[in-house]
Amino acid sequence: MKSSLCKKQTLKIGIMEPDDQYRSVLCSTFMSTEWAQVTFEATSGEEGLALSEKHRTAGCVLPEIVLLNARLAGNLTGIETAQRLRKQIPRLPLVFYLVGEDVAIYSQFNASRILTHFAFLQRNNYWPPETLEPVMHEVCAGRSYIDPDIARGLEEVEFYERVSPLKNLTTQELEVLSLIAQGLTNSQIAQRCEISCPRAVSRINGHIYARLGVLDITAEEKVARLRATLIYLTGRAIQWDADGVPSIQHITGSWHKLPEYPAQASFRLMTNAPAHPCASKRASSTKVPDLDSHDLHEAVR
Repeated sequence: MKSSLCKKQTLKIGIMEPDDQYRSVLCSTFMSTEWAQVTFEATSGEEGLALSEKHRTAGCVLPEIVLLNARLAGNLTGIETAQRLRKQIPRLPLVFYLVGEDVAIYSQFNASRILTHFAFLQRNNYWPPETLEPVMHEVCAGRSYIDPDIARGLEEVEFYERVSPLKNLTTQELEVLSLIAQGLTNSQIAQRCEISCPRAVSRINGHIYARLGVLDITAEEKVARLRATLIYLTGRAIQWDADGVPSIQHITGSWHKLPEYPAQASFRLMTNAPAHPCASKRASSTKVPDLDSHDLHEAVR
């Protein structure tokens, strides 16, 4: 990206990075330039917010732009931290970066409504200052930029969340489904969710199976549970033909039989995060296995 600014200006930068060594490298790199000044550094969202508020109330120098890892130490992600920072400093320019793929981060960013004064980059092992400088100036000028790989991930997650069959479930049904996915029995689910009896759980299960389209006259309860679990873990629309062969919906809207499904980045995305943003905190703690198309095909036949 080329900067539209002809004259360089000194940028006051806040840095938020959980890795001490990498944060030190970033700080020293920026401080060695003529165009950057680091005003604060933090490892977690909580620490960064506290430092920003302290600077603001004390009348100290505030950052003109914040460079932050989308994954931070502490309880807040970089996306959640950025939203709170902008309540302290409206329209604060932000540069997010991410290593690899993270469906939960993509989902949070899509829901954040951060539309201007930002960039979202795929982090390389080393960023020369001259690479980040034009991006930062563009962001400070009110423009936005998303790395093509990040953009593909954001688009894919937005599509699959929009068509996910899980959005048709109630909060209680999502809670029960998350426990089914963990292998709990109806009796255990009744106790955990404070439902009157196992039979009541069985009725809820029936509603879940019907909404997900996994229950037919030939499917046994254990088959329906497994199919519902696969949909929950992937967050994706899966359908089975009369022979029990599953097909999964691609971002193009077409359906692919799982043995034919290209199990590269798209498939890794669907098995790499909590199934759906409206799932409960308990649901988000479910361990997601490292599945590929062959595993899923064999499991449901």
